[in-house]
Amino acid sequence: MTPAIAAAFGITFPEVGHEVEGFDARPTDLFPVIRVREGKREPATMRWGLIPHWARGVARAGISTFNARSETMETAPTFRTAWRKSQRCIVPVACFFEPHVTERRAKVTYRVWLRDRPWFGLAGLWDESVTEAGEIITSCTLITMEASPKLAEIHNEKKRQPVILRAEDHDVWLDGTADEARKLIRHYPDKLILAAPVISDRFPGTGQSRGLFDEPE
Repeated sequence: MTPAIAAAFGITFPEVGHEVEGFDARPTDLFPVIRVREGKREPATMRWGLIPHWARGVARAGISTFNARSETMETAPTFRTAWRKSQRCIVPVACFFEPHVTERRAKVTYRVWLRDRPWFGLAGLWDESVTEAGEIITSCTLITMEASPKLAEIHNEKKRQPVILRAEDHDVWLDGTADEARKLIRHYPDKLILAAPVISDRFPGTGQSRGLFDEPE
């Protein structure tokens, strides 16, 4: 993380030691997130793709846990314990990417960012699972919801989007009650969302970048 990210999310910069190599972060990669433990906000490094506590540190083959649907995460076996235990986190990003399908069925990747903030947070859940060898695997998932009208025009097949947290909602998302946190799963104002098709080789159409995704749900 950088001083700018730390400042945006209320972390003292000397506490931040994790560096992200390159720009892209893809499913199963490690990336930095923010959580609260023992009443203190802290950075942590987590595997993208939640491995539930009962899985003994082993990701289940054929099961996608990169995203958690907000509509079912409270009852889904993979995510319900993390939600019940208030193991919520924030994934800091500068932008995210969504696929768009044209009338000719061609896929175009769109970069999405915010007009009002250079860094913003996506809502997530985290969990810890212990392998048979005793290694602790800390992992996370990103929460998705039905897309807003603007993002539905871009992600026009699945019509889903990540939950974008308002800056003033960070404290409640990290340390509030489940009822309080649930109210924060809402659309960010479309007027503050910017998007453009990706044309640079730096952002390959098949890749996702730092918390930005289009994985099966």
